[in-house]
Amino acid sequence: MVVTLAFTLHLLNSVGDISPSALIMYGIFVFVTIFAYTSLMDGSLAGPVAESVKLALGLWLIYSNHGQWFHAGTLFNGATVVVILYLILSAVMALFFYIADRPFEQDILPEAG
Repeated sequence: MVVTLAFTLHLLNSVGDISPSALIMYGIFVFVTIFAYTSLMDGSLAGPVAESVKLALGLWLIYSNHGQWFHAGTLFNGATVVVILYLILSAVMALFFYIADRPFEQDILPEAG
């Protein structure tokens, strides 16, 4: 959630520097990010799927912006690398939590005998 806040603050800070179409794509990215982690908290299959969409969308946005994350390199060197690492780690952790946190059936009645 902290990373989503950072993305949102960067989006709001960059409104004057980014084209309107790029702002819409950034907004869609933030929306998919929020949808992904809320779906993951629900235990829905949509969580890992949305994380995969977020990963693909994020990498495409970096590619379409000539290898930069919406001028984040002006904030600190290596910002785009940090975003790429976050996207990959987020997708891997979402898949891990989806698989590892699956509920299992358990008998609640004692066996007769």
